[in-house]
Amino acid sequence: MSYCLIFTVLIPLRLYASDRDSVILRAEQYYIQNEFTKSIAEYKSLVESGWASAELFYNLGNAYFKNHDIKSAILYFERAKRLAPNDEAIDFNLNLSRTLIFDRVEALPELFFISWARQYATG
Repeated sequence: MSYCLIFTVLIPLRLYASDRDSVILRAEQYYIQNEFTKSIAEYKSLVESGWASAELFYNLGNAYFKNHDIKSAILYFERAKRLAPNDEAIDFNLNLSRTLIFDRVEALPELFFISWARQYATG
């Protein structure tokens, strides 16, 4: 009786693991073939099924990066970093991605007539 219960629980888990492995293999093949949108869809299906790992998030971040979706890449690199905080590859890709964000505001140089006015006022 207890053997039936164990097999009833373990068989679906084994099938799920093999399904997960086949999804990962498909995602990796799409990535190698530069079909990043398809690779993202495969990896996202694993995320939506509730599976989480640093490797999954890292690979998803790389696929988003190659697909020129830098903000999504950063999101998944940050998720990977939470699970593997000392991983140097994650740190490198996260920092590289952050340098490509263009919505940073930099101070503009002061206009020449404001500089002249300031010099005139201070004497």
